[in-house]
Amino acid sequence: MKKIFVIVFLIFMCTEIFGLTGNANLIPVKIARGTYGNTIEITYYPGSDIIWNDGLISIIIPEDFPTLPTVSPGYPGEIKVSYFRNGATIEPISQSNITIDGRAITITAINLNPNDSLQIVYGTKDNGGSGVQAPYMPGVFYFLMYERPTSTSGFVALENPPKIKVTMLDLTKSANVTSVMAKNTFTYSLNYTNISNMYSVNEVVVWDTLPQGLKFIYSDISPTSQSNNYLLWNLGTVNYGNNGVLNIVVEAQPGIINYGEIITNTAKIQGSDGYGVYLEEAINNIQVFGVKLVSTIYATPSIVILDENFTVLMNVQNMGNYHAYNVSPTALTIYGSGNATKISGPVPASVSSLTQGSTVVFTWVYRATGSGEIYFSGKATGQENTLIIESNATNSNAITLLMPTNTSTPINTYTFTPQHTKTFTRTPTQIITLTLTPTDTRQEQITLTPTNTQEELITPTFTNTEIVILTPTSTETEKPTKTNTPTFINTVIPTATPDAIVYIDRNYFKPMNNEKIKINYKVLEQGIVDIQIYNLSGEIILSYSKNYSAITTDFYYWDGKNSAGKIVSRGIYFIVIKQKTQIIMKKIVVLK
Repeated sequence: MKKIFVIVFLIFMCTEIFGLTGNANLIPVKIARGTYGNTIEITYYPGSDIIWNDGLISIIIPEDFPTLPTVSPGYPGEIKVSYFRNGATIEPISQSNITIDGRAITITAINLNPNDSLQIVYGTKDNGGSGVQAPYMPGVFYFLMYERPTSTSGFVALENPPKIKVTMLDLTKSANVTSVMAKNTFTYSLNYTNISNMYSVNEVVVWDTLPQGLKFIYSDISPTSQSNNYLLWNLGTVNYGNNGVLNIVVEAQPGIINYGEIITNTAKIQGSDGYGVYLEEAINNIQVFGVKLVSTIYATPSIVILDENFTVLMNVQNMGNYHAYNVSPTALTIYGSGNATKISGPVPASVSSLTQGSTVVFTWVYRATGSGEIYFSGKATGQENTLIIESNATNSNAITLLMPTNTSTPINTYTFTPQHTKTFTRTPTQIITLTLTPTDTRQEQITLTPTNTQEELITPTFTNTEIVILTPTSTETEKPTKTNTPTFINTVIPTATPDAIVYIDRNYFKPMNNEKIKINYKVLEQGIVDIQIYNLSGEIILSYSKNYSAITTDFYYWDGKNSAGKIVSRGIYFIVIKQKTQIIMKKIVVLK
């Protein structure tokens, strides 16, 4: 909390707020708790588009450091400032341009070009000084910095101030190879050190979870516990200044390329000394090379008549980063209620080489021999040097095998027996006219058998007339009725506070769910409104400024991301809104 109030006070003292112009780094990145004789170097790099002319930089030494800064030669905490022109030439800055006020160091009359840098040394030993003492308590400490490129510009707080870690342990991880393939054996080396020259660290343990695709073979110190790829070593007490190496031998397993082209392995070390618990980690990355075969099967057409031929295709692609040799498909297996016989294939039978990213297609011809639905299953094999590589088994689409359909037309035969009347009239030419109206559409063949051969006018009488009546059956199909069911989404409706200068629509939110908070504020006068968001350590994680020409109201949405575009960790954050005559702070909780 003290750091936050210091930052707010400094912002209040500034007259203008501009964008970030430069950046800084610090060495060493870590020092041992409570140790003496430390020298801390901060190097500042100006922005590429900013010309410094009579500028100014301020640095705040964290309160946890017992040694106060000074310009007195030979004293602990002596400050030394130098230019590095074009990254090489050293040009000292006069101590008359360095002002110390408590823990605040101010360097004035700074002139920098884009290729220049400025080095500030806290605890220089050039004049016989003894350096500075590290904080007693472990943690990460930030050296807040503010810059003003010209005499007419305003102060700007560096968004990512330099930092140093106070700890007792250090851990690095290396490997004796930079790349591996399946069946290669290699060694990880864990180097651990107690960086203190005064205190021992107790209950030291090291653990490592090997990535997928690696198999533990042995280590020069037997693990205290082991569960699958999780390994733990209990090192006990590590005295000050002591170090050691733990070697772990592993083997890359077949198919390791399927887990990615980079193996990232993280090991951790932990210990304590009564003042705190120290946790350090080390990461190592190794390139993976290998063959990765991916196969897909497709049968066409989707409907086949029995005794007809159809085609099955297997597409095989090498999606690895190493060439494969002697790639071929396995025999296909048929599943389902139908049946088929292989006529030919595969064509080609194999390919001698398949480079990374390349594809080959194998073709079979089958004949449908049994009705039903079937699909095919199979995979591809190849070689990665001398190692046999297989793709995952895959299934084709289903196809339907059908019996052939008969389309013959039935013929109906009807026999009619005509009956004669006793009286009839002879005519030279007599015509028998028959009118038949069948009620179906079948082709009919009619045979008439008269009882005499004379040409007569005959009125036939049928003793049996077949009438086929086709009665269609109407089947009513229900039309589905679509019912729209509204989905209600609860939305947080903020209760505005019209009289407040600043109000926020909620005091907590979940950025992981794409939630945002709305920061509403009143602009009381012309000028710049600056919004800065801090974490509990006093770090500025996000800054926003806007210049207003008139009194108005405005708002700003925060999506829970820092200046690097990454979602911040869960916890409490402070939102500081500054106008010329107003500084208002609000607290917000970020949830996961």
